[in-house]
Amino acid sequence: MRKTAPEPDLLTATLTGSARDFERLEAEWNDLYRHSENATPFQSWGWLFSWWQTYALDPSRKLALLSLRERSSGLLLGVFPMMIKRSLGGVGVLSLIGDGVTDYLDVVVRSGWEREVFEAGARAVQRIPGWTVGDFRQLRPEASVFGALEKLDRRPERLREEGYPRIVAPDWEAAVRGAGKNLRSMARRSVKRLAADGVERVCVPPDTPPGQIADAARRFVALHREYWRDRNISPEHLTGRFANHIVLSAGRMVPEGGMEIREFRLKGEVIASQVIMVGDGYAGQMLSGAGAEAAKRYQLSSLFIYDGFKVSERVGAAGFDLLRGEEAYKLRWNPEVVSGTRAVFGRNDMLRRGYLASVKAYAALREQAHAGDASPGVKRLFAAYTDLRSRFARLRNRG
Repeated sequence: MRKTAPEPDLLTATLTGSARDFERLEAEWNDLYRHSENATPFQSWGWLFSWWQTYALDPSRKLALLSLRERSSGLLLGVFPMMIKRSLGGVGVLSLIGDGVTDYLDVVVRSGWEREVFEAGARAVQRIPGWTVGDFRQLRPEASVFGALEKLDRRPERLREEGYPRIVAPDWEAAVRGAGKNLRSMARRSVKRLAADGVERVCVPPDTPPGQIADAARRFVALHREYWRDRNISPEHLTGRFANHIVLSAGRMVPEGGMEIREFRLKGEVIASQVIMVGDGYAGQMLSGAGAEAAKRYQLSSLFIYDGFKVSERVGAAGFDLLRGEEAYKLRWNPEVVSGTRAVFGRNDMLRRGYLASVKAYAALREQAHAGDASPGVKRLFAAYTDLRSRFARLRNRG
């Protein structure tokens, strides 16, 4: 880490819309990521470039990748992975790459250079052409991007999004002790049954040949769909592009140690699988899946958390992150729930306020439609609006 800080004007900012330039950043981005104390595995080049390769097939998305370097040495100090897309009303919206399937969105900043990167980055963002409103979603409280957003000429408005439950405990036993009596008993019985049945927990090794990593990723996707299909699975998780993204990102992240595909095998057959994102002192459960027989025999959510804590203990994490979504099976563990944040900002106050009003109206309608006592009329209205958004997206893609 440097001892003295240069002034912000000693940083250069480069904007690119080229996927080839994005690809060429791999080695430098990986070095930046390793020296960014605040980055999560979702900010790794392997995750985000795989996302771009898969989801940039939507022609309405235009890459806006901002790189910040020290002028004298050329050292990469920060990356703002962004894109510009069109809203339902045709407004150009600046957003972070990875939205939708990425739990934590953020920028990547070299540790020790935060002030300079935030100041230079904020100035550069405001010079990017083609956008009117900025909409940065899925931000955790400690996201680095807030440092840059607070330096914009017009500061963003923050909205609450889904929470992120984290089981704060040093190990599995401490996590179990913090749960309710019934869950404690059930979880311990499930772990004993797993051992008694001879089920092996196997992590796909980093040095596994690429083809075998891809096979493990495809097995995971198939089990994920089987297990969650009747459990309110996200429609996106049933698409080909979702599967392609998992396979591509696994091929890049498993060898680097940023992603672990962890399989439960019985007599050589994979009966369950989960994907855990791994960083320095961090472990988080991205997704899980299992076959029908395993789902009947085991209390799987506890087994996945048991397996996850083995990873968190190994990497020295302060707990196990269950990531986005406040589902009942997560909340049963009495986790700490950290609120997600959506930051909306803009160049034009009138358009920003109009966009913000539509965001708030949609969020309110969605909440009402998903409430247990929602009326048929509210559900029909939400379904009609969702269908309109989908139709617009298909027409936009054709154009």
